[in-house]
Amino acid sequence: MLSYDVNCLAQCLEQIRGSKNGTESIMYKLMGEGQLQLTYTSIVHFANDAALRPQVERESDRSISMLNESIKFVKSNYKNASGKTLKCKEINTSDNIEVISTTFHSPRKVAYYRRFVTYEIG
Repeated sequence: MLSYDVNCLAQCLEQIRGSKNGTESIMYKLMGEGQLQLTYTSIVHFANDAALRPQVERESDRSISMLNESIKFVKSNYKNASGKTLKCKEINTSDNIEVISTTFHSPRKVAYYRRFVTYEIG
């Protein structure tokens, strides 16, 4: 028996938005009973490995902030919509960089920065 309304939760999750300029996104996935995964994705441009490190640190801080804001937004909307409190406990977090564009003739490289956060919900 679920202690939360899946349909109401899905409607609240649909209202999550990324950045207004379109360079960041937050997606969700309901993973079986009682687990929710939020994924933050951003595009990073860099010329060499030394330039990548500070950008990754900035993106890491930004992703944590945006994901925390998103989960607060979902919890607030869920409470307004259903009258019940949604409990979310972070159980796992990880991040990675995926280079998607690089050429021999240009020092500019493009990569995706992603952070995955899994919550236990109830």
